[in-house]
Amino acid sequence: ESKLNLKGSLSFDRKFSFTTVAGHNTVNLKDVTAIPANFPINVRLSLDAKGSGTFEKPNITLSARVLEGSLKDAEFGKGQINAQLDGNQLNAVGNLFNNTLIITGKANLSKTPLWDIDLKFRKGRYDFLLAAYLKDIPKDLAVFISGDVKVTGEGKKVFMQSKLDTLNVSLYGYTLRNHGDVIFELAEKDFRIKALSLKGDHGDISVRGGLKLGHSYNIAIEGQMDIALLKAMTKDIESLGGEGNFIVEATGQWESPELKGKIKIRNASMMLVDFPHRIGPLDGNVYFDRDRVIFDSFNAGFGGGMIKGSGVGYLKGLSLKRLFFDSQLQDIRLRPVEGMDVAFDGKLHYEISPKGQSLSGEVFIEKARYSRRIEWKSWLVNLKPVEKLRVEHPGFFGRTALNIQLSGQDNIVIDNNIARTPIKVDMILRGTINQPKLLGRLEAAEGVVFFRRNEFRIINGRVNFIDPNRIYPLFHIQAETVTRGYHINLNLDGPIDKFTLSLFSSPHLSEMDILALLTVGQITKELKGFEVGVGAAEATAFLAGRLHDVIEERLKNITGFDRFQVDLSTSTPGSISPRVTVGKRLLGEKIFATYSTPIGTAEEHVLKLEYIISKNLSLVGLRDERGGIGADLKFRFEFK
Repeated sequence: ESKLNLKGSLSFDRKFSFTTVAGHNTVNLKDVTAIPANFPINVRLSLDAKGSGTFEKPNITLSARVLEGSLKDAEFGKGQINAQLDGNQLNAVGNLFNNTLIITGKANLSKTPLWDIDLKFRKGRYDFLLAAYLKDIPKDLAVFISGDVKVTGEGKKVFMQSKLDTLNVSLYGYTLRNHGDVIFELAEKDFRIKALSLKGDHGDISVRGGLKLGHSYNIAIEGQMDIALLKAMTKDIESLGGEGNFIVEATGQWESPELKGKIKIRNASMMLVDFPHRIGPLDGNVYFDRDRVIFDSFNAGFGGGMIKGSGVGYLKGLSLKRLFFDSQLQDIRLRPVEGMDVAFDGKLHYEISPKGQSLSGEVFIEKARYSRRIEWKSWLVNLKPVEKLRVEHPGFFGRTALNIQLSGQDNIVIDNNIARTPIKVDMILRGTINQPKLLGRLEAAEGVVFFRRNEFRIINGRVNFIDPNRIYPLFHIQAETVTRGYHINLNLDGPIDKFTLSLFSSPHLSEMDILALLTVGQITKELKGFEVGVGAAEATAFLAGRLHDVIEERLKNITGFDRFQVDLSTSTPGSISPRVTVGKRLLGEKIFATYSTPIGTAEEHVLKLEYIISKNLSLVGLRDERGGIGADLKFRFEFK
């Protein structure tokens, strides 16, 4: 905090004298109430002062050491300022920025003050001048300046002349150096750029013209450069590269300037923070026509495919107030989550308005496969609805409102340890990019669901998303299987955290018998006193589910089988033993072979071959645990 100790005297004849008391006399500029809170400069000073005289003819000596200082959050080092006020005449000398900026000044504090300040920039680093205004500060940022600036004033009128013989800027591996002297002039509010040209190995920039502060623009910028330098303007871009050629002029009134010119972008690429996919190569043209910005012939590589787009934006002043951008997606291939591969086309419309940002359109899923293994035991233990799915994306994009139709009829497959089935998609993606919501349905009219070593053939399967405030799926699944002469029907209905499971069989069995038949291969009366052992073993397997699931997944990856499963089973004498089941698709998924063998018993191996002739017809060959061999011809009929 600021602290200043003074001692002195003041008489009625307007005479005074004072001096600072030895000790800690420090002042923070931010503690001075006369200085606005948003003033960008803050310094901490150590002050020594003494003075005497009258109010009309004061004589004051001041010495201020700058202990630390910053421009916004960029530190600029130490300094020293010495000043002498004698009557109306003020003289000051000093240095700032660790003795790289030398200051001399004088002022006549009469009724209309006259003053002038000479600034001499010794050649050195002035990184803070640029760092204070960058969103992302490069590690290799370096700003070198040398030259002279003279500022004079008369009352509220300010004049400036500057001539810099060195102005070098380095960032992101690129360097721009001045080509000739850099000359600025200010006459009251009329700011002129007399000469400014920067050149480097990867581009050049020249600026001409000027502006009248608060009144009008008449300025032009032209050149070519690697757009990687623009990364410093935002923290939302992780990497950026490419070539940009530009010529842009701004003329007209301060509140409503008119822009003319063109920006040509070639072979650009970009990675956004928290977004795993690279955008590029990107080519396109941007045209400025008064208060309009036209985006023409934009082509960007993305996800192995292409995005083509064009649009128009409207400016108010120099700010973009409205934007309409239409894009076509062609053969995009992504992995949005682990184990899911999607190929899609689509049409999207992006809009910026005073109400916010929105992305709408249609996405047509051409092909998709979900193969991630579901650790179902662990999943059941931790089962709960997804109240809010939050996905972090860059701030400028993450708040975008969504209204996208997702549809797909063919080549969309779930293929993992839980199911192997084609599905149809008819969904609407709502919410925002950071908090998406789903409405619609997923449908499956065929395929199989795996439970233990049993394959349930899907009769009808639907997952509905009807809650507009959260992702909350409602399941309706009907499936059937045949095991040991029993025809078993499975019905699953309800939301993800409260679903009901019903099992029916023909010939009739109780649900307990059906569960025993599905889990260990025998009904309860055949277990002959092994019910407790089976129950304990099943409970142990359930509680150790995550480890069990991980081991099965590792073995599946090592062996190359499409299915690898370890379950408990009972042998004919009634002993409990593990059973290993493996499966493999052959001949372009026309044949599916399943092999099951018990460990530590003399029971026969089970071998099942299914040859899929068409969607509604297949041949099945089976060798069961008793050594019996049989064949079936399966027909499938659908009634609506």
